[in-house]
Amino acid sequence: MIQVDVVDNTGCAFTISREVLLLPRPSFSLQGSTSICPGLSTTMSVLPDFGSEASSWQYLWRDAANNVLSTAGSSFNISMAGSYEVLVTNEVGCADSLSFRINEDADLSIMISGNDFCEGTMTTLSVGTGFDSYSWRDA
Repeated sequence: MIQVDVVDNTGCAFTISREVLLLPRPSFSLQGSTSICPGLSTTMSVLPDFGSEASSWQYLWRDAANNVLSTAGSSFNISMAGSYEVLVTNEVGCADSLSFRINEDADLSIMISGNDFCEGTMTTLSVGTGFDSYSWRDA
């Protein structure tokens, strides 16, 4: 409850009060990869924090130039590198936003190094280091 006491120029005093509610902002995080391979995309999703009721939330996805990209829901598919923001408004009209950046991995230039070899002998082939996984097979 908020109360204010005022006195006018004649010396009369007045008191008025009003209940003012502190409304909660939406509490959430983002899920999704912030790195994409050339020509591919990633999906970013809003995840309500524990205890948050998100069934009536509204979503506004926009780019760094403030262009609205989508208002269709809690997930958005992104296929270009750049800066983005999601603005989330809850059922009582309070809003919060998160900004994030999507990076595009550089085009890979892969070479298989190694030597030709004779039947019955061995050679070592390599594509270098720095990859998360390798899968070799006959082509």
